Amino acid sequence: MADLTRRIAGHVRRVDHTGVNLPACAASPEQWRDLTTALASTTTMYRYPTGEDWPFVLPSTADEFLDGISDFVVGREPRFELVHDQWLTRTQWQFALWTDLTRAELEEMFPEPEGMTFPELAEIFRVVPILSPWPGLEIRFDLCYRLQNGPADWETGEWLVTEGGRIR
Repeated sequence: MADLTRRIAGHVRRVDHTGVNLPACAASPEQWRDLTTALASTTTMYRYPTGEDWPFVLPSTADEFLDGISDFVVGREPRFELVHDQWLTRTQWQFALWTDLTRAELEEMFPEPEGMTFPELAEIFRVVPILSPWPGLEIRFDLCYRLQNGPADWETGEWLVTEGGRIR
């Protein structure tokens, strides 16, 4: 953790989201449904639009909780992601951070195997796993590349709201 902190010092612009990835082997489909239903009843939780079991809680006002989110601005952060992960065997905490670094800079700073990408998200962030001091827990940082063209519908939450839809 100290090495990661040293390397990215001065380059983190903000927290996009934090999250918990629960292994499917540790939470049955029924337990997962109960958890997401309970969270959705007290938050503004939205489905991930491409169908993965990755719901996101977006910060909201009391009015938005009742009526839904319709104001899409940069800064509706940090979000919280909950993942029902078919591949993990241990719980994982994740921290997605916006940086001022390019993809090339992050690849140079965290070459394989220190850093990696998920093929479907390789254009967005570099994954840096951290050795956890706690048995049974994994920690990872998703370091987002510097934006080139201004805010996108991901940053404002619009994509999750309009394409994913709210979970109630």
